[in-house]
Amino acid sequence: LIILFNGIMKYLKINIGKKNIELIKTHSLLFLLLFLYEYIFFKTIVYTYTPKSINKILKKFMNICF
Repeated sequence: LIILFNGIMKYLKINIGKKNIELIKTHSLLFLLLFLYEYIFFKTIVYTYTPKSINKILKKFMNICF
């Protein structure tokens, strides 16, 4: 999709490098927050996942509800 947009911009003779730098400047905080979110997600969820842990969570949930 990004390649398609860059192709369209090149066809319309819009400076791709200038637009990409402008986009990075205006949305740098968002990019930083998304990177931080992904880092925290992978650190807490993916790296600590064990296959039987979901069963423990479901059992606790069922015991609390019923």
